[in-house]
Formats: sequence, structure tokens, C-alpha cells
Amino acid sequence: YLISMAVEKRKQVKPSCMKKVIIILLAAGMIFSCIRLDIGEYLLYNYRNSQPKWFDTQKVVVHALGEIDGYTYTNSKDALENSYKNGNRLFECDFMLTADEQLVACHDWEFWEEVTESEDGACAGEVPVLEEFLDREIYGQYAPLSGRDILSFMKENPDVWVITDTKSAEDEYYKKQFKAIKDLAAEMKCEEVLGRIIIQIYHSYMLEDVKKIYPFSNFAYTLYQEGYRGDIQEMEEYAKFCRLSGIDVIVMNEEYYSDEILNICNRYGIQLMVHTVNGTEEINEYLQNGIGVYTDRVDMVENGL
Repeated sequence: YLISMAVEKRKQVKPSCMKKVIIILLAAGMIFSCIRLDIGEYLLYNYRNSQPKWFDTQKVVVHALGEIDGYTYTNSKDALENSYKNGNRLFECDFMLTADEQLVACHDWEFWEEVTESEDGACAGEVPVLEEFLDREIYGQYAPLSGRDILSFMKENPDVWVITDTKSAEDEYYKKQFKAIKDLAAEMKCEEVLGRIIIQIYHSYMLEDVKKIYPFSNFAYTLYQEGYRGDIQEMEEYAKFCRLSGIDVIVMNEEYYSDEILNICNRYGIQLMVHTVNGTEEINEYLQNGIGVYTDRVDMVENGL
């Protein structure tokens, strides 16, 4: 339209001036197109931010299902129930696959061997099958959890959210883990709980891989496998990626936190969370600044409301 107006007035403009006018109008059209794209992105960004988020009501995440009797990393039924009883609703859980490719709550197999008992030394140095895993108590007193147990707990308690820590960035392994979650939910007829599972990705390429398995709606980009050490320019890139990809949360080691990192996340509308913090004063300071906290503590949830 702008160019057609210029053509209509062509006779009124000198040839040399006409070229300048057309160049200016074309440049203006390109700028307008860019503005339109920015407006579309801005509207989508505002729409996402207007929707309720899983971290709106609590910003305290119970790490490895929470400490119990001074023990951490148990990922046990007892720890889960104890944390829930104390008012916690955001749970980070470690997931592994057994030898028969069944999903279970476990930090790693070396740790599992150290904290479980077996009179005959069965499975020493080997990944157990599901039956063996469930037969061995943690520290001789805490019940282990299968993936089925966790989804069942979520089904019974619709206010529970679970953040996955699947450990592996090896594509075939983590794809099997997320497929196992999806398949269990379908088998148990509780697909609605998938909307309360927050998928932690360790590298950007994982996002599309996971979405091909199931359209999970909640993601967090955790940076420990990226080897992130507090570089400002790198955080700018991570935050930009998250904003463009619809990821609401970045999780990082609290050792490398700085106010400048928080400013970047705030500018991109990203919720920043840090791990793993257990000191009362430190937890309260992060929470007062709007930063989420992963903690072993189960008694800090009221501070994070």
C-alpha cells in the first residue's frame, strides 16, 4: 500500500528522489514486519505468564523426596509420606531403570547397593530387576518406591507435583524413562497426573526428544550437566532459549548464583531456582528474593508459600 502511494505520486517526484523514497518505504515495511513478529512473541509470552504455574504457590522443592531421620537421598515411600505430612507439595525425585526396564525411585545403583541389605549378596555389582529392588529396604527400614507407586500417590493426592531427575543425558536411556512414565500413566488410567510432572532437561536437545514421547506441559532446564559455573553471557543464552521454548524455570547450583543472574532471569520472565540449600538463613534469603530452592529440609515449606 505504501509503495503504491509512492507510484501514484511518481510524476511529482524527481527520479533520484523516487529511488530514495522507495528504499525508505521498503525499509519501513521490513521494520514493521519485525515489529509484528515481536508483538506476536510478546503476546504469547504474556499469555504463558498469565497462566497459573506450578511454582506460584510454593517455591520450596523437596530434594530426593526429602530428608527422613537424618537420612538424605532415600527417595523412599517413608520420606515421601513424611514430607507430604509436613505440608510439602513440590517433590524432586530421582529415577532409574531396573534391569528389566521398570521405572523406580533411586539416585544411582552404587548408592542403592550401599544403603540396602541383602543377606546372600544378591545383585552385588549388578542392576537389580524390579522384584529385587522392591524387596530390599533402604537403611534396613525404609520402603523403596516404583514408578507405579509414585503415580499412584499423585493420583490419590491431586495437589502433588513431581520434578524428574532422570540423571542420564544418554538419549536411548532417558527416552525409555519418559516413555515408561507415559505408559504407566496410561496403564493405570491416570494420564491426568502427567500434567503435574515437571520434566527436568539437562541439554537443550532433550526438549524436542521428550515432546515426541508425550506433550508434557511443564519443563525446567537444570544446568548441572551443562557444567554451568555462573558465566553471565551463558545465562543470557539459557534464558533466551527458555523463553522462546516455553520453559518457565532454570535450576542451577547455588554456589554460582549472583544477583546479575537473577536480573537476567527476571528480564526474560524465567523463574530461577537453586540447589541444594539446607541452611535456614540462606533458604529464607533466596525465598525473599523470589528464588525457588531445592532442599533436603521438610520443615521450610511455610517460608516458601
